[in-house]
This record gives sequence, C-alpha cells and structure tokens, in this order.
Amino acid sequence: MKMPPNPCKSRNEPKMTTIELAIPSAYGFEKIAMDTARAVAQWIGLSEERTEDLRTAVAEACLNAIQHGNGLQIEKPVRLVFAFSEQSLRVDVMDSGQGITTPPPSPNLERILTQQMPARGWGLFLIEHLVDTVEYHRSKKHGHVTRLIINLT
Repeated sequence: MKMPPNPCKSRNEPKMTTIELAIPSAYGFEKIAMDTARAVAQWIGLSEERTEDLRTAVAEACLNAIQHGNGLQIEKPVRLVFAFSEQSLRVDVMDSGQGITTPPPSPNLERILTQQMPARGWGLFLIEHLVDTVEYHRSKKHGHVTRLIINLT
C-alpha cells in the first residue's frame, strides 16, 4: 500500500515513512493518538522512556488542538502525521485554529514551588521538555501545525 505524501515534508530531509491519523475533537480521543505514537515508537526501536515522552507530548499537543484549535467541535478533526526515517521521528499535529507562532514563557520554578502557577496550562512546557524540537506554524492547506521532533541519531 502506497503511503500518502507528508503535507509538511521539507525538501532537505531524507525520504520518510508516514502514517496518518485523524481523531474527532473531543476529550478521550487523544488516547488513540497516544497508542499510535507508542506503536510507531516501538516499530522504530525507541527506548521505553523515550516512548513515554513521545506519548505524553502527543497527548498534550492533541489536547491543545482539541480544545484551543478546534474549540471542542467534534466534527473538526485533529490530524496527525507520524513521519520517520533513520535520523528522526516527527509528529505533526494539525487543527483548524489560528494557533501560536511562539509559545508563552515557561513556568518559573519559584512560582511553581510557591503554588502561584495554575493547575492548567502546562501542556506546552511539558511538550518542550519531552521532545528534542517543537515548532509551531500556520499552513494555508493544513491549518495550525505543532511539530514534535525526536532525533534518532
């Protein structure tokens, strides 16, 4: 079966194998994306620790897309493209929202320790600390894209 082309592939990257997934914009469906992330990570031989990092980052990106990008409108899908080569694993999480181009400042350790941080709003902080690179951009064709990259070499 021939895989469809990756919508966000850079011309400078080696050929990547892709797996695409679409989930409804409702809480709970991020678990399907997490399971897919685990399967891909195991297929390419990621360690269990890195697999769990990826699963958590994918879940957080999906939850942001579901809530903020698509406004919990179940008919608007969150699309994911898992792309991998010998050098990297990339996950693009796409929604129809306006998105962000730069993340807000990371939580401050002092504010965390003094409980001045809200219980919510940790998603971007977690994502940034669980994968090697995070990118945010808009695409006319694909909406807002959050790209998660784990280097394999």
